[in-house]
Amino acid sequence: MEPFVFLLFVFGMKDDQMVETSQESIPMKSPDILAHDHERRTKLFGAYIAFIAAAVVGAIANDGKFTTQGWMLSLWMLSLPFLGAYLLVDHIVSVVQKREVSGVRGALQYIGLSLSNLGFAALLAAYSWIVSILYIGLVLSLFFVVISVVMVGKHSEDY
Repeated sequence: MEPFVFLLFVFGMKDDQMVETSQESIPMKSPDILAHDHERRTKLFGAYIAFIAAAVVGAIANDGKFTTQGWMLSLWMLSLPFLGAYLLVDHIVSVVQKREVSGVRGALQYIGLSLSNLGFAALLAAYSWIVSILYIGLVLSLFFVVISVVMVGKHSEDY
């Protein structure tokens, strides 16, 4: 399976939503579904960005009480522009261009979420390095669990 088609399957496409092309079948969503998906992602990532910004303000207000505060703030501050750019690119791709898939959008999302999760790991490292490493392992394993569930669900008839 090609990576492009794999990513489309990951985002929950059903067989009856496939459109035949000259090379292979590519999933297509209706404009109403695209708008609904965009609205849901905007609310979710908007709330996440607000949460990260509040965490940054809270960490700054602590005035250096954490041993890993420099790393934590740096990672969170670096994640904010990526997550903000993700929201802008998502609007352009989903609403203006009416496309479902964008490599730039996925890269911005991946980098932003990775940096913010590493920031949380730095916060946890102030208390325990073991917990911090376990947190990173848990995030990675949950990512693969979600991907596995989506791929298994794609092959079931109730999908």
